Amino acid sequence: GDYFPESFGGRFLVCVPTMLVGIGLLGYLLSVFSGAVLETRMKTLRGLLPVDLKNHAIICRWAGLGPTLKLVEEIRSDPATASIPVVLIDPLLEELPGELVAAGVKFIRGEPSREAVLTRACFRKARFAIVQADVHHPDSTDHRNLTVALTFERLHPDVRTIVHVRDPENVPFFERANCDAIICTEALSSQLIAQEMKDPGLNSV
Repeated sequence: GDYFPESFGGRFLVCVPTMLVGIGLLGYLLSVFSGAVLETRMKTLRGLLPVDLKNHAIICRWAGLGPTLKLVEEIRSDPATASIPVVLIDPLLEELPGELVAAGVKFIRGEPSREAVLTRACFRKARFAIVQADVHHPDSTDHRNLTVALTFERLHPDVRTIVHVRDPENVPFFERANCDAIICTEALSSQLIAQEMKDPGLNSV
């Protein structure tokens, strides 16, 4: 603004094109930049972009907002795992809820038994693999989770696999798949009921 044309011709030939091109170029650059940022954020929330992490925990299957938040809170409540990154993998969840975004959870959309999906979750650098029960297919959840567990154990045997099993009769199959920890809720509930009968108040503890 310190130097400017004074004649009509100079203003017409210099100022007008400069203003039009300057404003147009600035608007174009801002729109491109903001569009790229919004597109990246939307793809991230929808689980379409890969992550670059290490020593992280992978949670397979969306069990609902409440249970997932509770699981993340339990992971973060222990000093040993308080800072560990968490990645959620699920084929049906369309967008990561804001509560999980605020908790720092990453999202990969896809079937966790597929190597390509696990690769996007950087599974070869993962420390834990937590396979939750499939709430959308309760009758076949054990068979589907066995496929996920076998995929992890075959491609990344160093990861610590923790699998939720519904039917106690299916536990031996997961043991043969070399899963590190098998959580059978039906067996646990029976044990808790019997222990509560023998030692009243144990369930509260």
